[in-house]
Amino acid sequence: MDPQALKPLAYYSKPVVEKSISARKPEQRPDPPKPKKPKAETTAAKQQAPAARRSTVKTKPIEQNSPSGNQNVTASSKWRWPAAGKVVTRFALQQGKKGIDIRGRVGQPILATAGGEVVYSGKGLIGYGNMVIIKHSDTYLSAYGHNRRLLVGEGERVGAGQKIAEMGQRSKSGSILHFEIRKNGRPVDPMRYLPTKN
Repeated sequence: MDPQALKPLAYYSKPVVEKSISARKPEQRPDPPKPKKPKAETTAAKQQAPAARRSTVKTKPIEQNSPSGNQNVTASSKWRWPAAGKVVTRFALQQGKKGIDIRGRVGQPILATAGGEVVYSGKGLIGYGNMVIIKHSDTYLSAYGHNRRLLVGEGERVGAGQKIAEMGQRSKSGSILHFEIRKNGRPVDPMRYLPTKN
């Protein structure tokens, strides 16, 4: 559009705006005189004032955390064991052991250790067999490897303790679950997050 064509619009809009604002300005009138209250009423009002003040004390509202699907999972009380069984391999990152191995029986339920979204379900990662990865928050992931059967798909939301797979068998180690927790993409010791077994 030609900038010259906009000049008349700018020119004519200014007085209209000023006029509308000044038109809205209320007329100032002196306040009417207040009637004087009788002395008896004034004394009674003063006696009731402290009681009224006590009843209108402002209290700070209590903030409640509403549960959300993408809550940060940090404390060990938030995590559950993914399978029943004995821990036969411990976390040792220097030795290439990025998680723990839990021995069980073939077909035994594998459970989501905490709620979240399934971001991987398949057997495309070498060395893990059938695997499920769950994103619990922007910080934490959990991984479940060597399953016989996967019961959840990518994009699915799961709850803590939900059955997500069935335990499979690794050729040399027998029937086990390989379980990892990753914090900001780096493997961490799951035993520091899982609750102590009774």
